[in-house]
Parts: sequence; C-alpha cells; structure tokens
Amino acid sequence: MATAGFPQRLVGAKIALFCDYSFEDLEVTYPQKRLEEEGATVTVIGAAPAGTKYTGKFGYPVLSHATISAVSADEFEALVIPGGFSPDYMRRSVPMLNFIVRMLAMDKPVAAICHGAWVFCS
Repeated sequence: MATAGFPQRLVGAKIALFCDYSFEDLEVTYPQKRLEEEGATVTVIGAAPAGTKYTGKFGYPVLSHATISAVSADEFEALVIPGGFSPDYMRRSVPMLNFIVRMLAMDKPVAAICHGAWVFCS
C-alpha cells in the first residue's frame, strides 16, 4: 500500500522477519507494515510450523508464513530480528542461527532490534 506521491522503493524485495513467542509487539508489526508499504514481500518465519500464531508481550497475535526448516537465506534480500523475549528462543534454534550466519556470509542486511542482538552472541 503506497502513499500517493511516494515511490515504493522495495518492490520485488523479499524480506525475512523472524518471530517467536513473547516478541516485542511493535518490533514485529511496525517493521512488517513499513516494509510492505515500500513494496517488499515480508515472510514471517518461526521455528514452529507455518501458520503458528505467535503472541507478543502485550498480546498482539502474528501468524507465521513459514517454518525456518522450509526456507533458505538464499531466497531473501534481508532479515529483521525483533526484540522482546523471543530472541532468547531464537538463539536456541540451530536452523535460525544457521540462517543468520548465511545471511551475513552473503553480505545481506540483518537488522536486529533491541534484544534481537542476543542471537549474535549465540
């Protein structure tokens, strides 16, 4: 959804957005909405099966589009890692860590918001 008079600068870009339980609500929903407004396709990825409803710290629900075992870093241009308590779960997921390492090895942007940086320590 573009705002009249503003170009969509990310048309065609595929962005991965990690999600898990107890995420910081606005750190998932706001980047997702803003990236979609710019024309990107945002794929919410979790460790549980696709279609899992993750609930944020304040109760906001987000449905995953894919499970981490069904996607590859090669498919995406960038990755967003939200904060909250969810990075503590993410850093225990070897497939999620491998995805992050692959994104970094390919010099693709990886954005970690607040506690999202925990995953870099794992």
